[in-house]
Amino acid sequence: MTHMSGGGCATNGDVFFTATTGTIMTKVSDYQTPYSHKSEAASPGFYQVQLLQWAIDAKLSATERTGVAQFTFPAYVGQEGIESINTIHYVPAKKVDYDSVASTLEYSLAYASLNRLAIALGKDDEAKRMYDRALYYRSVFDPDQKFFRQRNSDGSWVPDFNPAQDGHGFVEGTSWHYFSFAPAVFAWMVQTMGKDKFNERMTEFFDYPSPGWYGQYYDPENETDLQAPFAFNFSGQPWKSQQVVRRVLSENYLDDPGGIPGNDDCGAMSSWAVLSMMGIYSVDPPSLAYELVSPIFPSITIHLQPPYSGKSFTIKTTPNPAMTPYVQRVSLNGRSHSQNWISFHNISEGGTLQFTLGARPDTQWGAAPHDAPPSLSDTPATQRGK
Repeated sequence: MTHMSGGGCATNGDVFFTATTGTIMTKVSDYQTPYSHKSEAASPGFYQVQLLQWAIDAKLSATERTGVAQFTFPAYVGQEGIESINTIHYVPAKKVDYDSVASTLEYSLAYASLNRLAIALGKDDEAKRMYDRALYYRSVFDPDQKFFRQRNSDGSWVPDFNPAQDGHGFVEGTSWHYFSFAPAVFAWMVQTMGKDKFNERMTEFFDYPSPGWYGQYYDPENETDLQAPFAFNFSGQPWKSQQVVRRVLSENYLDDPGGIPGNDDCGAMSSWAVLSMMGIYSVDPPSLAYELVSPIFPSITIHLQPPYSGKSFTIKTTPNPAMTPYVQRVSLNGRSHSQNWISFHNISEGGTLQFTLGARPDTQWGAAPHDAPPSLSDTPATQRGK
């Protein structure tokens, strides 16, 4: 549609406008879209067609004095399956295009984030509702198989389950890849599996012969597994997280044109590398916790500006950190720090985080249950909302 006239418009003035979705573009030519004669319908004073590039149905009509346009936009993909989430608390198999288990887990993670936001805003009712929804991931966790898997709408499990099979409820991955895709509630995962079984499962997951795509092993090339290397911080074996992170950095992040594994979607892979090299990474940002691993630089300074109260936050290590991948001791602002995580506020307020590193694992540092990062499933009832 290009022609407008009347009050406020120059005579026969031309103004380009059209219906579209997605990113705003600056060239008129970018808005050209294919169409099919099969989707056209025309009669005197009426025309209908589908704009194939955006899946928009356009209907145009006219009267003696004005024109009327009606556009029907495609449904927002992010809402697919929400009616099932609201009723049976998971997305059943074959209900959505974006596979059902992946959708359920991503909804649950979003609800966990919204719970923290609602608490910060003092909205207790909304916080409690979001907390309850954040636990819906449990609906697709098979207590016998100890994996996330597809369910039918009647509650039965989809048969012939193979956790190493691509697809079948998962996007660009398998049930193995999605096993740790509940970072807001790692404590529940560890408790439900049992600490020994959880560590055994995660150790097997990282026991791949060389970097690549495997149905049953860690995939460093996709966002699904970004949190997985830090899972041991929640299960009493943080030295294994230190070991795994160093391996991933050395094998998958190289100083050559192909140095970032997979597609660096919005900087996801490169930011993982930067934070991991600094020795801090948050698997669940709304929790405000940063899991600790061993930095590879002897000194790192984060310069802070308002609204943060601190001036800078410095991370230091003992000499030769590249050859000493295991944390022996940590101090925060001069005080011994046994927890294998720090708070965002520790960073924003400024200070110094000092690592003592060694060539061999220290199986005691950060390994006690009270040293593990916070988890939504451990939140006291009085802090979940009302």
